[in-house]
Amino acid sequence: MDIRSVSRIAGAVSLIVGPLALAVPIEVTDENAPITAQLHDYANHPALAMLSNIVLLPVMLILPAMIYAARLARRGAPRQAFVGAGLWRSRAVAPWVAALFIAYPVGHLVGHAISPVIDTISGVLLLVSAVAVAIEILRTPNRQWDLPPGEGVAPAEPVAGVAA
Repeated sequence: MDIRSVSRIAGAVSLIVGPLALAVPIEVTDENAPITAQLHDYANHPALAMLSNIVLLPVMLILPAMIYAARLARRGAPRQAFVGAGLWRSRAVAPWVAALFIAYPVGHLVGHAISPVIDTISGVLLLVSAVAVAIEILRTPNRQWDLPPGEGVAPAEPVAGVAA
C-alpha cells in the first residue's frame, strides 16, 4: 500500500475521532465542586480516574486532525496561518464546511463563558465539518496529496575527502 494512502487514511481517522472526543461531553466528577472535592473523588475511585483518562486520550488526535486539515488547504492557500480560513480561501472544501471550522473556536470560547450546552453544540459542529474535511482528504488522489516516495528528493552529493 502506498504510504500516501496510509497518510490520508490516518488523517481522516484523526479528523473524525479527535472532534468526536470533543463533541461527547464526559463528566467524571462534578466540575462545579471545589477542586479538593474533585481530587478526593479521584483518589477514592482510581479505576474511574483511569477510565476517564483513557476516554480523554482520543482528544489528543485533535492536533494531527488540524495538521491534516491544514495540509488539505495548503494547495490553495499555502501561506494561510489559520486552518479554517485556509480551508475557506483554498476552496478545498465547501464554504459551509470552512465556516463551521472557523465557528468552532468562537462557540467553544462562548460556551465556556455562558453555557456548556453551547460548547457541546460547537463541538458537534466541529465534528460535522471535520467529517466533511476527512471525506475530502479520502477523495484526494495520492498524486495530489504528495509526491510519490523517492521523488522530489535531490540526489546526494558526494562528501569531499577530509585532508589529514
